[in-house]
Amino acid sequence: MRKQLLNCSLIAGLFLWSATAIGQSYTIGANNGYNTATSYPTPFGDFYKTQRAQYLYLGSEMAGAGMVSGDITALSFTVALPYDIDVPDGGVMEGYTVKIMTTGTTSLTATGWEAGASVVWGPTDYIPAEGVNTFIFDSPFTWDGSSNIIVEICGGVPEGTYEDNASVVWTTGLPFNGSRTYRSDTQIDVCSYADASFVTGTQGTTRPQIIFDVLAGADCAGTPEAGDAFASAESVCPATIFNVSVNPVLEGGITYQWENSTDGAIWNPIAGATSAIYGASQDVPTWYRCVVTCTATGDASTSTDVYVGINAADDCYCTPNYTTGTGDGDFISNVALGAINNATGASDTPFYTYYDGLSTDLEADATYTISITNGEYEFNNGVAAWIDFNHDGYFDEATEKLGEVTGLGTYGVGAITFTVPAGAALGTTRLRTREVYNTIGMLACTEYVYGETEDYNVNITPSACPLVSDLYVDGITTDDAMLHWTGIAGADQYRLILWNTATGLINKKGVNSTSYALVDNLTPLTTYAFRIKTVCYDEGLISSPTEWIYWTTLGRIGEEEVGVSLFPNPNNGTFTVNVSGYENNAFTLNVVNAIGQVVYTQPVDINSNEFTETISLENVTPGMYQVNLSNASHNINYSIIITE
Repeated sequence: MRKQLLNCSLIAGLFLWSATAIGQSYTIGANNGYNTATSYPTPFGDFYKTQRAQYLYLGSEMAGAGMVSGDITALSFTVALPYDIDVPDGGVMEGYTVKIMTTGTTSLTATGWEAGASVVWGPTDYIPAEGVNTFIFDSPFTWDGSSNIIVEICGGVPEGTYEDNASVVWTTGLPFNGSRTYRSDTQIDVCSYADASFVTGTQGTTRPQIIFDVLAGADCAGTPEAGDAFASAESVCPATIFNVSVNPVLEGGITYQWENSTDGAIWNPIAGATSAIYGASQDVPTWYRCVVTCTATGDASTSTDVYVGINAADDCYCTPNYTTGTGDGDFISNVALGAINNATGASDTPFYTYYDGLSTDLEADATYTISITNGEYEFNNGVAAWIDFNHDGYFDEATEKLGEVTGLGTYGVGAITFTVPAGAALGTTRLRTREVYNTIGMLACTEYVYGETEDYNVNITPSACPLVSDLYVDGITTDDAMLHWTGIAGADQYRLILWNTATGLINKKGVNSTSYALVDNLTPLTTYAFRIKTVCYDEGLISSPTEWIYWTTLGRIGEEEVGVSLFPNPNNGTFTVNVSGYENNAFTLNVVNAIGQVVYTQPVDINSNEFTETISLENVTPGMYQVNLSNASHNINYSIIITE
């Protein structure tokens, strides 16, 4: 039940702006109904006394609605139902404020607010009215014709009164997170509220429909001025999204193409980075610049470049939070792994301790068991652990979570057995252990209600029988191939595992060298894969296998061998395409990710029987990709796997 209404004197200074259009109006988002008097999201939220909300509108949505670059002079929300007012202050929303910004973000997260929005209206006391409510900006906001926009709404005071939410037309079922809301009866200065305590469900796929009024810019002529490139951060943690931007050119027919470089000399276009602002992430220090083109004339200029570094891993680990923590007996009482055997009690807020003086050695490609004992609470306790194997300051839930045990009673012991990856980075890195009440699928950084977190150090040492490296295939014909790898000092033998992916047949063979020839025993136009285990008789060990390396044999038309081979496969984003038998063909080469997005494209003109091209993909995540070569007569598809 909501508490009783508080008496409050009438607040002066009410304003109701008209729906006068300024420039051309564009409606963004479908009309899929509207919120109720107590539900969210809504830009006119008065069910609680204060509110801060952010709504994301993609540049592709705005361009699809016909919206063009220029000055945004106003925005509007539509109240679908009469706004019934039965409180003494007349339903006023105190200090109502509208902010706006462009962003490279393509989906809002539940972990924090987007910073940098500028006030374009207010703060002013406001009462919403039925129909279109228009907010004419104090000064225009320039939009480049392609960047994403965040609209932020905030206002209210704890000493005010509350009323029902106004029912605003909204769009549901967005394919991205377009909305998040915080509301409170007690928050002072809500427009500066910075914590990530959002209303359940409102950082999701429902968002208010909006109307933008735009004064279009004139069409470009001549060479546009790209100017300086800017970055929202000088240095970042891996996997953190940040913005790089140039000042937008307020003319029609302008295009933007961001490029990046890891050495400041060789530059590569970034697929999909075609706005004045781009949301980037990186694993290594990188330079960025933007090429700005007037499509009518073909004239272009390039911005200055901007450098973004990488933070040290120790500066990147998240600090997990609990709202209640250890108060009811939910804590970690012991962690045991190798030389670590740490008995502790319940900690105080923030219910997180980093025992940086405690460490143990772990050998790559070896198996261990970590034991985590929970506290004194009686039932439904859970424990989990993570190790940052690649030392990047981020716990990857897919590759670095060791496991979890749930359903433990008082002082229950959760034993988690894990194998250190053979390719784990050597040296000191972070171990995280967590205790969380009544939760399946614990995450390393998420806020929970009850529990405690403890971090430790581990030192990854080399395997006594390590994996081979530098696997590749060459000499590929219709029925031949030569397999290669770099050997290991002290290895006594290598076990070759060969896989015919078409038939599922797997063959194994002991090899005493670092190469192996497959002659006259392969099938044309068939995909094969191989991997290697290292055998170390002196240590009595056999390593785990390497990743699969894929290749496809050539086909034969008459006496001409035709086909496409990709190597190495898997790879780190750089691979070679070899095309045989398609002389005098022009193709379009596309690399497509698992959700159908083209992450790389280029024309390919083949003038001889043999064509070779090295492709370097930038800012792509690990996973399966399709390489497609197509023209009017051919449509050729092959798969590659990117591992890092």
